[in-house]
Amino acid sequence: MACLRINKINYYGDKYYFESEVFDTNIVLIEADNGTGKTTLNSLIYYCLGGKVTHFDSKSDDPHEQIAYDKNNYAELFISINSKNYLLRRQIQKNEILVAEYLDDDGVPFFSPEVVADTTQIYRIFRAPNSNDNIFSDWILDELGIDVVSLGQGNSTFKFNFSDLLRLIYHNQLPDPSGIYKPLDNKTNFFTDSELIRKAIFELLLGNQFSELYTGITKEREADKEYQVAKNVSEEYRKLVDNLNELSGNNDILNVDAIRGELNEKESRLSKLLSKRELITKQSLPEPLQTTQIDILKNEISLLEQDIIEMKRSEYIILKEIVDLKELIKQRDQDIKNIEKIIHTHNNLSLFNSKTCPYCLEEVEIDENHCICGNPVDEMRFERFTYTSNEYIDILKSRVKSRETIVVAYEACIFELNELKQKIRCFAEKAHGMKNLLNEKIESSGQISPSSNLEEVDSFIFELKDDISKLNQRLTMEEKLLELIKKSDELKVRFDNAASHRKLHESKAELDMQEKLKQFNSLYNELMTESLDECRTAKISSENYMPIINGGTYKEASSKVSIRLMYYLTFLKMSLSDPSITFPRFLLVDTPETAGIEEDNLLACLEKFKGLKGSYQIILSTGLGKYPKEFLKYRKLYLPDKKAKLLKLRG
Repeated sequence: MACLRINKINYYGDKYYFESEVFDTNIVLIEADNGTGKTTLNSLIYYCLGGKVTHFDSKSDDPHEQIAYDKNNYAELFISINSKNYLLRRQIQKNEILVAEYLDDDGVPFFSPEVVADTTQIYRIFRAPNSNDNIFSDWILDELGIDVVSLGQGNSTFKFNFSDLLRLIYHNQLPDPSGIYKPLDNKTNFFTDSELIRKAIFELLLGNQFSELYTGITKEREADKEYQVAKNVSEEYRKLVDNLNELSGNNDILNVDAIRGELNEKESRLSKLLSKRELITKQSLPEPLQTTQIDILKNEISLLEQDIIEMKRSEYIILKEIVDLKELIKQRDQDIKNIEKIIHTHNNLSLFNSKTCPYCLEEVEIDENHCICGNPVDEMRFERFTYTSNEYIDILKSRVKSRETIVVAYEACIFELNELKQKIRCFAEKAHGMKNLLNEKIESSGQISPSSNLEEVDSFIFELKDDISKLNQRLTMEEKLLELIKKSDELKVRFDNAASHRKLHESKAELDMQEKLKQFNSLYNELMTESLDECRTAKISSENYMPIINGGTYKEASSKVSIRLMYYLTFLKMSLSDPSITFPRFLLVDTPETAGIEEDNLLACLEKFKGLKGSYQIILSTGLGKYPKEFLKYRKLYLPDKKAKLLKLRG
């Protein structure tokens, strides 16, 4: 399955900044004293992966002073998923992540990412209620080859996000690690952190069988819901049709074919009667009335032709508007492309900004509401030419929204044009028919005495038209009912198929889980017994997948770090040996010694990180010297005291 790697992490704000080294090793060591920012580094990585970090919010109870109160600030993460490289950029306190593909020039000795044109996307992080729009989690799960699945219980439905799976990938700093899972970012209700959800996270990370199973459960649930709705609608509509037929005196049930047959027979009779009436009328028209009808027809034809001329003028105006809108869309596309380039080059190529002298390129102190030359200015009365990165993002969003509005107007014009063309055709056909009728009336002569049965024919015609109208209404209702029944039957078949597939995947997943549990228990037992002297046996429960040490009798508090850390490492080791496992071969481990583990036990656990083979990454943050000596070569950041903090003050 896919492998997730962090290549670099940066933070930029008006007051503070940080740029990491390139993380080009499988193990990345962050060695730092307490209070220097190693947890902040982990939080920034988690934040860029779509997680919620409460203390980055200035409104939180415990805000991060440097980040929460900085301005125009954002974090950016350069990642790789298999062979593709992506830039993830998230503005602080914003519900969006910018994603773009980038290329790295291996021919230069420094990190030189180049964003690929037309690959920039902006995704929301949190899913809006009743929305099916793709969010960042959907994108990254798709890239990792993990299905986006939902789980239902009663009236509650839980849609898994990448941040949920990170609960067994991000070994965060916990005072009490006995919970194994990283705590929820935001516990909205009991169901979101229930045993059912935690078990599903475990299973989704263990392989495609479980991904397919939960996808199957979701599809079955959706298919059942759609079928029940369609079934209820068809049954209610059937009752409505039966009641209307009863009120109309139609006690017999007729299917669509029978109604069409009766309708055709009555329409044929009506056509014959209309022909007979026309003949009678022509024979009975006196000469003055014939002349009057010719004049009326001529006048109606003239009015129709005037209407056609006016509609063709309107057609020309709409065509011109379509051309203008098409050109405007083209301009917006170019604007968006240019702004994307500016966004991706702004940090490295921002030679000029509002605080830089355009001549010597040195930064200058500028008083508020004053120009760089010293003269007072009113900022509301002059045009700016430099912007912050966050402002460029807002400009991009504005241009994208503007383009969407123009496209809506363009599509509306196309629709209006098609409607107008259809109307012109109808008017032209009507005028043509009236001209033919006019010619017939002009050519007709014949002064025959009035017909005595015209009144009788009109009576038959009226009766037939009423019958045909009722039959058409009945036909429309029966066709609609037939359509609803057909849809209900199709959805029933779809539901049955979904249920069969779910049962099939359930059987496969059950067998797969039995095998995966054997593998997990074997690896976990090996890791625990080799890293913790007091551990005789270690396994996980088949009921809730929680660790059982020494048959459940071992309760030593200092062992909790080992139990949790080796649990996470077992996932990583299994993913390296079994390609069907969806765990993304990545661990983010933040200061495991915080929970009070003895140093010998900590080192014994970290020793287990050595000797792993394959493509993977472990980012490990520890206190000073609290790691095996062999890990020194993996150190990418060293903060020995509070004088050397993670975030650097600008200028």
